[in-house]
Amino acid sequence: MWGRPFVIVFFAAFDSQGLLHAGREIKEPFKREFALSKDSLEHYGLAQSPNADPVETIRAFKPTILVGATGQPGVFTQEMIEEMAKHVDRPVVLPLSNPTSKSECTPKDALEWTGGRALVATGSPYDDVTYEGERHVIGQSNNVFIFPGVGLGAIVSETRQINDEMFLIAAQTLASCVSDERLALGAIFPSQNDLRQVSFEIACAVVRSARDAQLGCVIPDNEIEATVRSAVWCPSYIPIVAQR
Repeated sequence: MWGRPFVIVFFAAFDSQGLLHAGREIKEPFKREFALSKDSLEHYGLAQSPNADPVETIRAFKPTILVGATGQPGVFTQEMIEEMAKHVDRPVVLPLSNPTSKSECTPKDALEWTGGRALVATGSPYDDVTYEGERHVIGQSNNVFIFPGVGLGAIVSETRQINDEMFLIAAQTLASCVSDERLALGAIFPSQNDLRQVSFEIACAVVRSARDAQLGCVIPDNEIEATVRSAVWCPSYIPIVAQR
């Protein structure tokens, strides 16, 4: 029935005024779609405390991923991370605000508060962290991994539309570009040194997606890589030799 595996995601969102839920006045229309419904509050045992703080919400919700885009340093507290780690073997902690001075927590904090179990990616570059003798590579969650490949794929395919499916395909392709070695070291993003190859892989995937959705050129599978590669710009310059 379904053409591809799918995942149902449940999430709770906070703004500066607290938990977003249907019983609260939310002035910004774009936030309303992220508000928990009354049924969801009841399901998670928050109906009697809809204004629960982050620790209470984590305790009830048992999230597997914590995403920070607040621009407020230290928002991810030790109590929050430790509560999350009680319910998840490998909690994913994403303090995405940048620069580092605005990070919701440091990778070192996240690893110490989870006994080294956290998988951490940050919005700003961080050095690797050593916890109890074990090295943890901190990947950078940067949209530069996505937009060059999506843009190149859109140009090559001459697509009429960049749809949600293409971004999903791009995300899945990005995930497949993380080497087993980096995964073993806790990194959930590729190295930025691999950006050109990641962009190439994503572009090929977008071209294929546009073709299959009848939104772009019909390029056979065995020609996609060569077609994309022919459109890639390589910054190669003729050496300049000074003459006297």
